[in-house]
Amino acid sequence: MTLRAQWTRLVCGSNGTGMSCMLNIDREDANTGSYHPSQTIFVNCGDSTQQACLQSHIKLHKLSCIVFTSIAVHNICGLPGVVLALSDLV
Repeated sequence: MTLRAQWTRLVCGSNGTGMSCMLNIDREDANTGSYHPSQTIFVNCGDSTQQACLQSHIKLHKLSCIVFTSIAVHNICGLPGVVLALSDLV
């Protein structure tokens, strides 16, 4: 099995203070050789992350988990918006 990873950097907030990164991990299909989405991981959840995802056409329903590098305000202040957006999908 082959995995492919891709980092996406999201600059959020009015002055770019909120920083979020997204890691997409795709798994290769052994029969066809094509890649299929396996996991989507957010690293930090800065201010206006939900809005940045909407503008970048990133689908939050594919989110597997959120990892925080520290519990600082600039790393977690976008979490309520992301949680509310995910609750609309259920």
